[in-house]
Amino acid sequence: MVNNFDSRQLNIIEEIIFSENQRLSSSNLDNFKDLKLDESQALVIELKDQNLLESLSAISREEYLRRWSGRLKKRFNQLLSNNIMIAVDIFKLAIFFDHRTINELKLIKEIEAIDLEDTSNEIEVLYGLGQVYDTIEGLSISYQEAVQAIDYARFFSFRVVSYRSIITEKVTRSLYINESERLILSLIRSNNYQQAKNEFFDLKDNLYQEYWPVEIKIRIFNLLSKIKLEILKGINLEERDKEEPVELKLLMKTKNAKEVDEIIDEFWHWIFQTFKEQLAYPSLREEIQSALDYIRLNYHNEISLEEIARQVGLSKYYFSHLFSNEIGENFSSYLSQYRLNRASQLLLENNKANISEIAYKVGFNDPNYFARAFKEKFDLSPSKYRNSK
Repeated sequence: MVNNFDSRQLNIIEEIIFSENQRLSSSNLDNFKDLKLDESQALVIELKDQNLLESLSAISREEYLRRWSGRLKKRFNQLLSNNIMIAVDIFKLAIFFDHRTINELKLIKEIEAIDLEDTSNEIEVLYGLGQVYDTIEGLSISYQEAVQAIDYARFFSFRVVSYRSIITEKVTRSLYINESERLILSLIRSNNYQQAKNEFFDLKDNLYQEYWPVEIKIRIFNLLSKIKLEILKGINLEERDKEEPVELKLLMKTKNAKEVDEIIDEFWHWIFQTFKEQLAYPSLREEIQSALDYIRLNYHNEISLEEIARQVGLSKYYFSHLFSNEIGENFSSYLSQYRLNRASQLLLENNKANISEIAYKVGFNDPNYFARAFKEKFDLSPSKYRNSK
């Protein structure tokens, strides 16, 4: 290590840096007057994915990490002429150095050029830089900032991040973000789902710029939970019982922005696929909405144009005309497509049910006609469709 400190002094430095009590006693302060630790900042180095080492035995893992940290120490002792290097744990090194020996921009470029020259294990390293402080106690703050910078780097898949650059680039958008959340929920309540989705993704981009990873996940989790609640208020009980493909609570366990984005995409896909009948026609006349609800509840039974027109209080001719104008296809075509879509779900949900059984279950009286209609819609026979998924 490039320092002139004895073990007692290093122990005091570690205590100041890593403990909550960040004050030096007057006696210890006198001991450090000549250590030239003013104008210093922290650099933290950490393995990106520590799980990659699980395949190694304990002895092999310890030997690898020892050699890994040894090479880093040698490289940074050459790069930073005046530093204190402390092993926080087997996965993390903390380096405290005088920033006057090298400016931050040059240091970042040097870090980006570092090659660990190890092809035996594909292990990536993350670097976080804290800010400069002019007291020994300030080293603890700089260390915590460097750790936050590493969390930021891991979340957004960067290799090296400076805390100073993060807070410099952040613009205060809290008022805008709160207003956007209210707008999204208002759009959901007015059944304007597509615009709500567009506003959500704009908001997400702003959250990524404004907040730290933990805050991002909390705000997205809370907003998606509110969106889900608002949507479930407006649908019938049969649809409400359908399971989500992903638990929103998994958001809090994500490690990076890519995983967060995957959950978000799956959430919106679930909404538009599961409730597409409700969401596709948000401003329908009451009679047509009642007809769609009737189809959802009775598609497995025989349904005639005359019967459903009578249910909604219209003549069959006026209902047929109104249905085609509002939905964009005639009643018999819509009913057939709804039944085929429901059949495609049942084929995957129940592997033991035979094709004829499923045909009858969704309202087709002729299994052969059902098979032809299914293949025309999905380009696969019912049995091949089931086996292809």
